[in-house]
Amino acid sequence: MAFRVYTAPPPKGCERLFKTVFSAEAKAFIGELYTAFQSDIEELYRRRIKRRVELDTHNQLPDFLSETKAIRENLEWRVDPIPARLRNPLNSEANGIQVDFDDGHCPTWTNQILGYSNIIEFVSGSMPDFQFFNSSIVPFLSSSSKKITSLESGDFKVLIHSKIKIWPK
Repeated sequence: MAFRVYTAPPPKGCERLFKTVFSAEAKAFIGELYTAFQSDIEELYRRRIKRRVELDTHNQLPDFLSETKAIRENLEWRVDPIPARLRNPLNSEANGIQVDFDDGHCPTWTNQILGYSNIIEFVSGSMPDFQFFNSSIVPFLSSSSKKITSLESGDFKVLIHSKIKIWPK
């Protein structure tokens, strides 16, 4: 089943960027991704709901995995220093960069549009502060999990981000 993608209106002052970020081609691509991964998305969402119900039912908070206990209790354990080649990933020759929208900014609709716009500028080589060394670089987007929802009502779905809606065509 193919899906049509609808978005909330652009934030004031972001209309031009919004048209670039959510072009017809971009919306079609989001619909294709959703179609391709629909069962995986729904399974992950079911697990998330099941886990939330388990925690709420038993009045528990999430905890660390038991198999990582030895690492957590080892007071000598340290993370290695960041290698020089990773200190400035935008100017590196990396094949991929994870663009993390979880903690990188306040995930308002305006900031999401600005963030996606920055990614488009970088990938297209039009970001003035960065040289684009490697045309095969792929940004991996990580959206704020707090904003990802899935509401079901018949054939209706809301996914990806609270301001992006995906409906069957």
